[in-house]
Parts: sequence; structure tokens; C-alpha cells
Amino acid sequence: MQKLTYLLLAFAIVALGLSGVEAQTITIPANLSLIVQPDAQVLMTAIQADTATNPMSILTSADTVEISLIFLSPDTTGVDSVIATIGTTLGGSDVLQHTFVFDQTPAGNLSWLRTGTSIKLGAGHHAYSTPLFGTIQLKSSLGAISTILQCDTQ
Repeated sequence: MQKLTYLLLAFAIVALGLSGVEAQTITIPANLSLIVQPDAQVLMTAIQADTATNPMSILTSADTVEISLIFLSPDTTGVDSVIATIGTTLGGSDVLQHTFVFDQTPAGNLSWLRTGTSIKLGAGHHAYSTPLFGTIQLKSSLGAISTILQCDTQ
């Protein structure tokens, strides 16, 4: 009898929505790109060497590059934050592991820029390394997390 009472009480709590957990889905972001941009000195060297030289081809680990993740999120309803990682190995986070608060400017050398449905997460300047791997997940204010979207520079 006691088990039946607990079962009925649990059913009543869920039926009345008193469980504290609301079902929520979150939009999966699309078109994730990992952007590696050489600094001005590398660009000038490439221009001076040969106008056909790809600046990326002359980079070494001694060079500094600006790294960003760019993605599309057509529906940001309920999105609270973006969990981002960048690493030198698949699944790694040795370059960046940060939770960006939605539409807020992060501290330090990180940046957030939203233009329409496009969101750019700036990871700052780092020593050049290849390949790089990036991931993002959207997180709602209720704790729902989107599936992982990943990309790389290969």
C-alpha cells in the first residue's frame, strides 16, 4: 500500500508540473567554421614575397594568429550560453575552453559578435598550430544542451 501511495504521489507531482523540470528543445546551430587569420606582419611578408603567395603557407609555430569560431543559429529563443572548445587534437581544448554568455562581451582577449543569425566567438591570439579542431554547443537557461557541432582546419 505504501508503494502505491508513493507512486500516486509521484504521478500527481509530474501531472501537475510540480517536478521542476520542464521539457525544452534547443536549436542545433549550423555551419560551424574555424577561422585562423594571420597577423598583419605575416600578411605583409606574403605580399612582399609574391602577390600569389597564400599567407597561410608561410606560417610557422613562431607566428601569432587570431582564432575564431563562426556559426549560424537561426533561432536563439531560450539560448543562455555557448560552450566552445578549440584544441590541437580532436576533442581537445588546449587552445580554448570557455562558456560564452549569450550576447555579452566576455572578459580578456575573447570576443562575441552577433550579426543577424551569424555568431562569431573570438578566441584571441595564439601561436599558430595546425590542425585545429573546434566544437560548440548551445545551452538554454533551463539547462538543455544542443548536440555538439564540430569542425577543423584540415
